[in-house]
Amino acid sequence: MKYFLAKFTIYDGTHEHGDQFLVKAKSLNEAQKIAVKEEHDTESGDMGTFWNHGDGLTASKLQTVEEIEKAEAEVLNRLGLAYFAN
Repeated sequence: MKYFLAKFTIYDGTHEHGDQFLVKAKSLNEAQKIAVKEEHDTESGDMGTFWNHGDGLTASKLQTVEEIEKAEAEVLNRLGLAYFAN
């Protein structure tokens, strides 16, 4: 199993910021498929995504997915900078 960091742009009402989560997957292609499922816009009504706050104002757009070392993933997770999506 490999570790990946998926970076997103989050649109929260009138604000825009970056955020990220960790993905465990066998390949970059698999990690990208997992991450892209978490994209959504305010009009989709999809409440089942990682970034949705349930207020109908939050949208997310995947920017990049990159492979990282297991130790890096563990540090990001331990420090609360990124959480595992799967």
